[in-house]
Amino acid sequence: MAQENEHIRKLIEARDREALAEEQPFAMFVDLQNKYDWVLQPVIGYSSVDRLIEVLEDKIVRPAEAKFNELLARRTKQLSVEKV
Repeated sequence: MAQENEHIRKLIEARDREALAEEQPFAMFVDLQNKYDWVLQPVIGYSSVDRLIEVLEDKIVRPAEAKFNELLARRTKQLSVEKV
């Protein structure tokens, strides 16, 4: 039974990897990008899960961290007042 479960798990993972690689971006994603400046651009497409893992740090994690820092700096920015 354990061997059958392992075989089924591998089949499901293979199917999910193929489906993931063929998936298209959410149709209304462009609307989110236009409405909210915290939505990162560009959308990152990838040909396989292995390729996604290869580019994860450079294309997803670092840009997300940079955007987080930008938003944090904006949030903590002091009000500028000019006395006249």
